[in-house]
Amino acid sequence: MRLLCTALMAGALLFPATAQDAKSLSCALLTKAEAADILGHSVMNGDDTAETGGASSCAWVDEENFNAISIQMERGEALQGGSADAAFAAQKTALANAGTVEDLADFGVPAFVLTATGAPAETFTAIFAKGGALIIINVTGVPKNKTIAAAKIVAGRL
Repeated sequence: MRLLCTALMAGALLFPATAQDAKSLSCALLTKAEAADILGHSVMNGDDTAETGGASSCAWVDEENFNAISIQMERGEALQGGSADAAFAAQKTALANAGTVEDLADFGVPAFVLTATGAPAETFTAIFAKGGALIIINVTGVPKNKTIAAAKIVAGRL
């Protein structure tokens, strides 16, 4: 799991989209102001990977200590013929041994947050399926409740 989180964050940071790229839906799910509030500092503009084949991603990094939020969205082709609910169940099963998986109650849809074993302190991943999309949100540098808050904002926009 740590490799997955690191790969997602590195990809978003090393290959940011240019201003000419179409904005991904992932970046539309959380505003710059919301990302700054969650991370506790002003943030750089969201690094955006425009949607390709049903997958898109976006990341915000705080300007002070480089904590980050990344959102990955998979839908349509990106689900490889399956449903978002099936992809959610597969993620939950696959990550069961990667750390502590905690179901999120009162979320409106099945959702969980992962505290990865061996990950740097304050690294959490929230995963849920809604509106035909699988959403994976990685947050570093802030408490778990901030990760859950980010997930609720994103879920509210789907």
